Amino acid sequence: MADALLHPVVKGIVTAPPVEASDGEAFIIADNATEAFAGRTGQIALRQQEQWLFVTPAAGMRVFDSILGAERHYRDGWSTPVSLSTPGSGDTIDVEARAVIDQILNLMQGAGLLPSG
Repeated sequence: MADALLHPVVKGIVTAPPVEASDGEAFIIADNATEAFAGRTGQIALRQQEQWLFVTPAAGMRVFDSILGAERHYRDGWSTPVSLSTPGSGDTIDVEARAVIDQILNLMQGAGLLPSG
């Protein structure tokens, strides 16, 4: 359990316990989950000693999703990275660059890396 929480890696978001899950694997539980995952939306399910252990995430928790290939961040629910547009060229470059900088700042604030406001 400690290893899973110190270096958390999940294998995506699932609605039911994977049939072929191995010890050490972890998953984020989706809305409307069934079977052993019912009523555990947003929690992390860890497979240990052929049983499921559940962790309730705290604000600021990050996990690497190996299926997504990116980090997920928890704050009132799990979020995923957002693609940013890149500035083009020509007369509007300054306006486009400012828009991208605003997007970066908003994402950093949303991820808790910068204070809001």
